[in-house]
Order: sequence, then C-alpha cells, then structure tokens
Amino acid sequence: MRSPIHVSILLNNFVFLLILLETTRLHAQEYHITQDAQNRDFWKASWIAHPTAPYHDYGVFHYRRTFSMTELPDSLSLYVSADQRYVLYLNGQEVSFGPARGDLLHWRYENIDIAPFLKVGKNVLAAQVFHLGQDAPAAQITLQNGFLCQVGEAVSSSIYTGDGKWKVTSNLAYSPIPYRIQVRGYYAAGPGDKVIAAKYPWGWQSIDFKDASWSKPKRVAAGKGHGASLNAMWVLTPRTIPQLERIEERLASIRRHQGIDNLTNFIAGDDPLIVPAHTKVQILLDNGVETAGFPNLMISRGTGSEIRITYAESLYDSTKSKGHRDEIEGKEILGYHDLFMPDGGLERSFTPLWWRTYRYIQFDIMTGEEPLEITDFYAHRTLYPFQLKARFKTNAERYEKLWEMCWRTSRLCAFETYMDCPYYEQLNYPGDTRIQALISLYLSGDDRLMRDAIELFEQSRTPEGITQGRYPTRTMLFIPTYSLVHIGMIHDYYMYRPDKGFIEPFLSGIRSTLEYYEQFIEDNGLLGHLKWWQFVDWSEKFKRGTPPGVHESSTANISLQYIYAIQMAQELFTAFGWTHEAEKWNVVGTKMKQAVRKFCYDRDRQLFAETPAKHDFTQHTNIFAILTETVDREDQSALLNKILADDALHRTTLYFKFYLFLALQASDNGDLFDDQLNIWFRMMERGYTTCGETGEDHHDRSDCHAWSASPALFFIRLMAGITPASPGFSTVDIRPSLGKLRQMEGSIPHPEGEIIWQYQKLEDDTLEVSITLPPSTSGNFYWAGQTQRLHAGENAFQL
Repeated sequence: MRSPIHVSILLNNFVFLLILLETTRLHAQEYHITQDAQNRDFWKASWIAHPTAPYHDYGVFHYRRTFSMTELPDSLSLYVSADQRYVLYLNGQEVSFGPARGDLLHWRYENIDIAPFLKVGKNVLAAQVFHLGQDAPAAQITLQNGFLCQVGEAVSSSIYTGDGKWKVTSNLAYSPIPYRIQVRGYYAAGPGDKVIAAKYPWGWQSIDFKDASWSKPKRVAAGKGHGASLNAMWVLTPRTIPQLERIEERLASIRRHQGIDNLTNFIAGDDPLIVPAHTKVQILLDNGVETAGFPNLMISRGTGSEIRITYAESLYDSTKSKGHRDEIEGKEILGYHDLFMPDGGLERSFTPLWWRTYRYIQFDIMTGEEPLEITDFYAHRTLYPFQLKARFKTNAERYEKLWEMCWRTSRLCAFETYMDCPYYEQLNYPGDTRIQALISLYLSGDDRLMRDAIELFEQSRTPEGITQGRYPTRTMLFIPTYSLVHIGMIHDYYMYRPDKGFIEPFLSGIRSTLEYYEQFIEDNGLLGHLKWWQFVDWSEKFKRGTPPGVHESSTANISLQYIYAIQMAQELFTAFGWTHEAEKWNVVGTKMKQAVRKFCYDRDRQLFAETPAKHDFTQHTNIFAILTETVDREDQSALLNKILADDALHRTTLYFKFYLFLALQASDNGDLFDDQLNIWFRMMERGYTTCGETGEDHHDRSDCHAWSASPALFFIRLMAGITPASPGFSTVDIRPSLGKLRQMEGSIPHPEGEIIWQYQKLEDDTLEVSITLPPSTSGNFYWAGQTQRLHAGENAFQL
C-alpha cells in the first residue's frame, strides 16, 4: 500500500525521472536505457496472470513461451518485470532475477541482452513468478500478481506477454510457512516455503517439457511507462542498479549430528549422505561467518521423507540468550525454516523462493519407506555487487579484524536496497542507510545504491511534507527525524560526488521537510510535540526510542537535529542559487539555536538539557550541540569530554555512535575514538562475525545490523582523517587522529582516482607522511598545529 502523493510531488518525480535518464549512462552502465523504452508507445506487452488464481493471495506460477530462431543476432534486448518477483530462464539457463524494488509509481523492469543464451531452432522463455500474499516481506510493495515480458523494440517485437502464445500454470507444490512464533523479535522478511515434490512440475524450464495441459494466461493491463496517458497500474521504470552478485558458497563445517553414524562430508559436494529408511536425523551446519543468499539442496529418492531446514544467525541457550556465537554446547536453533517433502525422484533440487540469512543451518530429517540420498548442499551468496577498493592497515591487528567485520556487515545489509538487517526486517531506513551509504563511498566508491536510496525516500514523500521512515514498504511508518537524515544523505552526496545535476531536483523536497517542522515551533522558539514517532536511539531509558520529554514539552534534542538539517540545507540552497531559501532558513536556524542556549543550557552542569525543565540530560542532545556549533567552538572539547565522563547521562547505543564519532572529529578529539570501540572489540571476543544491533547480549536481536558498521567509515574519516573540503571531493582536508597507533597506511577510491596514505610515528613523535592525491585534487594536511599544503600526485614530508 502506498501513501497518498500530492500532485506537486508527482510533477517533481516526473522531472526527476528525466534527469535520471540523462545520468544513468554514468551510473548504471549495465543497463543501456534508450529513450524509446520510455516513450508512451514503447510497451507492446501486457501484464498477464493466471486465469483463475486470486490476484492477491499466495501463489507460485510458471510461464512458458516457445519460439524459433533461424539466425542468431549479435544482441537482443528483453524487458521483464513481475509483481511480486520473478526468475527468468532462457533455454534452461537463469538470465534475470527481479524486479528491483520500487513502488507502483516507479515499478522497476530489467533490460537484459539475451543473445548469448539463444540458439538456432527452438527456444523457450520460462519464468517463475511468485506472490507471497499477506506474508510477503514488509519491504515488498504490491498491487496484484502479474508478469510482463517483451523481446526487442515495440515496432519489431513478436514475442511479448499478451501475444496469445504464452502458457501458465499454478505450482501447487508450494505453500507458505508464516513466522509469528519461531523467530524471536520483530520480524518482517517473509515466509518460509513448504514444497511437496510430488506436486512439482519438474523440468518445466526445459525446451522439451510438455505444457499442453497449461492454461492461457489472462490479460490484466497494458504495459505503461512514465508519460502514459491512461490506466497505468504499474508505471514501468528502468532498473538503475546492477544485477546482484551471485557466488557459490559452501558451508564450513558440520558441528554436530544425531541419529546417523556414517556421516559423510556431503557439504563439500564430494560424498553423498545416505539417510536410511525409518530414521530420524539432526545435523547442525556452521558457515563460520554470517552470510546471505539462496541455499540449494540436491537429493534423490526418499519417498515419504520430510526435510526441515532451519536458518539462524546464532544459537540460544536455555535462558534464550545467545552467549558466545561460536559455542553450541547446550544450545538450540530458533529461527525460520523451509520444509521439503521428496517424491522419490532422482536429481531433485530445492531452492527457497526468497533470500535466506544464516550462520547456522540445521537439518531435521525424517525418512519413510525409502532411504534418502543427499547429493549436495551449497548456496549462492547473493548481494549487491560492492567491491572493496579501499585498503586499511595498522600496527594493531584488531583494527583490521574489526574493519573486516564492519565490511561484512555492510555487504550483508545491501541487496536491492540498503537494509537495516538481513535476517529480521530487510527494510531501508534512512538512519541506517546514511551510515551505509558513506561506507559505500569510502570503501567501494560505488554510489549507485546510495542514489537509489535517496530517490526512494524522496518518492515516499507525503502531502504533509515529510518522507516515510522506511521505504519501500507497504506498511507505512513515519519517523520525522529520519526525514532530516534524508537531508543529510543528500548533503553527503553533494560533498562526495561532482554531480550537481542529481542533487538539484531534491531541493523542493528538502524545503518541504523543513516547512513540516516549522509549523511545530513554539512561542519560546523550540520545537514542540510533533506528530508520528520521534525516534532518536534505542537508549536504555528512552521510551520506544524517544528522548525524555519529547511528547510533553519543548525539546532540545529534536530542535538541534532540525538545526543540523537546516545548516546542511542552507549550504545546498546557497550552492544552487536559492538565495531566498538560504536566507530564510538561516534566520530560522539561528533563532532556534539561540532558544536552545537560552532555555535548555544548564550552567551548573555545563550541559544542555532535554527540555527547559532541565530534568533529563543525554549524550545525544549534547552531541548535536557540538555538531551544530550551538556551543562555541572553543568550548566544544570540554563539552565532548563531559559527555563521555558523566555517567548520569543517557548513553548512546551503537547506532548513535555515528554522531558521537562526528562530534569527536568536530571537536578535535579524534584520539578518543579508540576508547569508544571497546563494545565492538567485545563483540569480536564473543564470536560475532558481523556487527550486532546493540552489541549487548541480553537484548541483541539482530547479529548483523547496518548502523553498527560505522567504525569502518571512521577508520578512514577520523583516524586517517580524510574528508572532502569542498563539494564533489574536489579538495580534501586530512587531519589524522592516530590515537595509540604508531603506523597506518591505506587507500580509498575517489571520483578522480584514489587517495593513498602512509603515516609513521618516529621515536621522537615526529610524523612521517606520504600522501598521493588523484589528478586535479588538492588539499591541506593538519597535524599538531601545523599545516602542509597538498597537491595532486605524491606528497612526502615530516611534521
């Protein structure tokens, strides 16, 4: 379900799409989007569906279309989409998986060159389309089940859905396994699969499969792109991100087993595992590290058997605590599962419909009258194709291990959108995504998923002026503070990428967010009680993540976050010549900053309180006092040290450490960064292979959470000290904070190449420096009160 959209927002989205088409050549080279593909007359294909299946219920459908080729083209485009998801095969080979996530106004389609998969003679296109009904992931927007495919351009296309030559069947082997009890904590990532192999149409993707009994699909609607004049049910929009990376991955070890003596190492793919008839077996597998993708089970025989496959990030003890993640003694697996029931056939395979996340997998097998042969079990790790292009090395090994853990976390929290966590929610929240996007820029140099996220949040904007708190999603959630974070993301992109054409269409949306907040300014100049969920952090004494007093009184915390966003917005307005807006919001921000100082600063405690009543004090509010320069620059260091030393303050969790680290940098206290990493080092000591949601074992729901990967970012931004000094990263400031380290070296991608650095503290504490900047890039290096000018190319000096 999509929230209402104001007419002006629709117009902004249309203008934005035109700009997107101009910039796609640089940022999505895998998809050669032609202007014809967006013309209103391009789509010859219609959306089709099974003729009798309910449109909105759970269902798995197979489509086939045979055709002949007398000669093979050098290239041939195929355009494909579905609601909710599809896997497309050509002559038995998988050629596409999608569609990439969007909403009904921006329903993605893929454009694939199918020429390499064609052959002279008979060919077959075959698609599996599934609709998970009410149990679909919360991130899955949907209208009804449907499939659309078109080969070639409209003027020459003779293969398209709606041409009367497709066939369809409903695969009755499948039924959903909802998770309302098995998974501990809030879960929104979709059901498991129960598959009865005896009902499965094995070989349906092959050319020679007999489909005479299949039905003729029903035409649902015409395919329509942006600009279509009438009756668009799904507004088709080109995919702007690359296809996902799929890499075969084998589990590391078998940790325990019961009920079978002759256990083979079947997970290596060498020796089949034979489970005798009338046997009950349990096998626990350990991948060694958390991962995500599509497991693939290969079996033969086993009539009457039942194979339950359970997936979990960690195991639980009798108190339902996870404890050390490597330990399995006295622990059980709790998590979502799939169920496969063999039919006795040979070379059967099972792959879940949807993505699975796990470190541990447990098989619970019961065989019937016939032995079961498991011939293989492996997975295709499936993630957004980020490549690690940055390098970070120090004289302390634990930093590099933490770097690896953070990078793994970032990888697993990036699929077709950024995600808060891969196991429980798979939702794109601005709070997590801003951190993720900066990690992507610094460590991979790939900005495409960041651009996609900025666009998605803008597309979620409502008539009230704010964006949704997560998007895409069919269950609306509003977190107005995350609309402010969206402004931060746009500003981040502005500073790190020389691409002003991408930024400008978002300025009116930024203004809308600021105007939404403006209506809640009280007579004292502070923000009062706002509507919706004013989430800030999962701090222990915050009620549902909201600071004390936020619902009853004027609030310093939200006021300061608003000022922070205003300052970034003002910079953007100025850069694009929106002088009136820049001046207006400068006045608003300055007045509110004065109000915070007047009503919320406690001179006795030398801290900013949450409200004018001055009963509660948090690290969070005082962090934003530093970031907004509400406290004078010369006093920021003292305030930062007080934030860290005063145990009476409500403390930040792992999420808000991101802003604490920014405050360390802003107040020139980067050498304190090392002391803030202890919670991450404790996670490593407890066997985490990714960064947990809270890092606290007694309530750490998710073992892999995007917002907790920020140390990898600040190894570069704070310890190496590398930040953009001007928009587009055209100039650079480098202010290292080595802390206890004596040596550091590394490199990061940059729009013009890469930045390479090497620092070495000599015995007399002189810093020996080598820095290489890319072409057309200059900057300054700051150390111990000294400044060294940097130029493009190699720079070597001592300070």
